[in-house]
Amino acid sequence: MSKKPFSVSESDFAAWLVCHLRYLYRSIGVKKSQPSLHKVVGDATHEAAAEEDATVREAIVAKHVERLPEEQRAEGKVMMEAQIKRADKHEEDEEPVIGQEKEKLERWRVPGTDREFVMKSDKIGWGVDDLNRQHLRITDMKSGLNPDWLIWKTKMELSIARMNLARLEKNRNAVASRVSLLEEEAAKHSGSQKVALEKKLSYQLDVLDKESAKTEEALIVVKKLAAKLSRSIRKFERVRTQLFFFAMVAEQTRDYHHASQLVAQFLGEVTREERANVEQLKKDYQKHFGEPQREPNPNGFEFWYQPEMGAEALERYLEQIPAMEEAREKRDAEATTGKHCFDCDYRDSCPAFQAWQAARNGSNLIALTVKKPEAGKQEKTA
Repeated sequence: MSKKPFSVSESDFAAWLVCHLRYLYRSIGVKKSQPSLHKVVGDATHEAAAEEDATVREAIVAKHVERLPEEQRAEGKVMMEAQIKRADKHEEDEEPVIGQEKEKLERWRVPGTDREFVMKSDKIGWGVDDLNRQHLRITDMKSGLNPDWLIWKTKMELSIARMNLARLEKNRNAVASRVSLLEEEAAKHSGSQKVALEKKLSYQLDVLDKESAKTEEALIVVKKLAAKLSRSIRKFERVRTQLFFFAMVAEQTRDYHHASQLVAQFLGEVTREERANVEQLKKDYQKHFGEPQREPNPNGFEFWYQPEMGAEALERYLEQIPAMEEAREKRDAEATTGKHCFDCDYRDSCPAFQAWQAARNGSNLIALTVKKPEAGKQEKTA
């Protein structure tokens, strides 16, 4: 009897690279924390969009609504139905795809090994180019807006915020210079002249306090926008990496070794108010910096995967597996704590997260031995 393969998905690798303990909890089936509203809406949308029958869809929505706290259920149901509707609209508008399958699970066992790669795309089929040549087309659906669009928008906001910060810093420094001169002058004089200078100094100190407060507020805005830009870039790269992995596996399972078209569809919607804000933002940016970059589509992007890219990536993935196997076998892994912990499905069960919360000034690398799962719990195999 052949040995059961060690199965890994792209999400396993992503969890491992962020935090070894997150991967271990994921692989042994530790109970997840209460998922966020957007996570539940995303799960429901993916599952329901793969079904054609309206009754089945309603049952799926109802099932996922039950996962939410009572106070979020009405809002969650509205969001799910809206995103499912947009998913259907995407499907109506997209190019014809031959033999398309939804929620397709595919497994590929690396030849000569007991390692198995698993991927599940939202849609996979065969597209046709202008010369009637077929190519593999893989689609992944996501909640929210295209992070590439958010990157484009945030870069403009950040440029304007930095310009505003520079202006305020210049004003603050000018007032600080006046304060220094008045302090020097007041130290040289006495009597009524000193009193007059000190009165001016008191006024300028008040002005300096106000200018410093404005500068500090502007600095906070810049820092928040820089953090938002960083998050959007990470999300954009994450989606690309997922699709890249799907293509790497699919070319093996389908014995197809030519270019594949990879598509990310985002189900978020730019509101009318947000669109007006963006149009004004573009005008402001153009006024100070020139024409902004071409606006990406807020609902998706696509790129092409070339098979020669896969061999090097496969080696990188395979290099990670021995350590992943050892961690799972020994129920022992190191936890890397940080802001990513707040997005972790296992934070409520994680002693590393609790310790990090209690003492933020400690080391961010905490070695922990994880207890074996309780009897009756099944380990994750895909």
